[in-house]
Amino acid sequence: MPRKAEPAPPLALHLPVELMQPRPVTDLPAEDAMRGGRLYEVKLDGIRACAARTADGAQLWSRRGRPLAERFPEVIPALTSTLRPGTVLDGELCAWSGGKLAFTGLLHTPRHRAADHVAVSYVVWDVLAVPGRDVRALPLVERKELLNKILARARPPIEVVMSTRSRDTALQWYDQLQPLGVEGLAAKATASPYRPSTPAHSTWVKLRHTSTVDALLAAITGSPSRPDAVLV
Repeated sequence: MPRKAEPAPPLALHLPVELMQPRPVTDLPAEDAMRGGRLYEVKLDGIRACAARTADGAQLWSRRGRPLAERFPEVIPALTSTLRPGTVLDGELCAWSGGKLAFTGLLHTPRHRAADHVAVSYVVWDVLAVPGRDVRALPLVERKELLNKILARARPPIEVVMSTRSRDTALQWYDQLQPLGVEGLAAKATASPYRPSTPAHSTWVKLRHTSTVDALLAAITGSPSRPDAVLV
């Protein structure tokens, strides 16, 4: 007789998950070798999103817990086929046009993006759960090892974020990748667990390119008091 398929393990986390937020800084922290070092990652201009593979397929949520799967169907089949049920990831939804990040493409409909040849990818930097297990208490370096195994065979539209332990390399990225739309850098202690917190109390930090312009606000997504994104 054919062997019965084993039921998928239950999700180890209640969804949607509260996400960890980085604290803004004006200078990139040192490597801090005495405490195990830091991991530096490129910070992309996109929409923060949690991805979860359930028994019914893949789902996406914004940082504030809003469902995103219907807005970004381009990445759902890849997440469903790549991830095992019970896997929960943290990352960024990004739009690309002409080899550059195109944030406004994320505000358009899937049909509009297809017509304009705008591609959407899900760039992943952390894993919060594996089938049957919450791994947020593990140090970042161990979660990264798990993540690299999970996504070892992943292909676009799923990608692993660019990262390095070298501060000098990260600062080169900071300068060289800005024309492609890279927003800045994040720095995270390799020993840090994943602890949701307000940015003011976060152990993660972010360094962003900044510029100020006057613009006409055309539209927002999310709450008017705390929008997810704005179109200007």
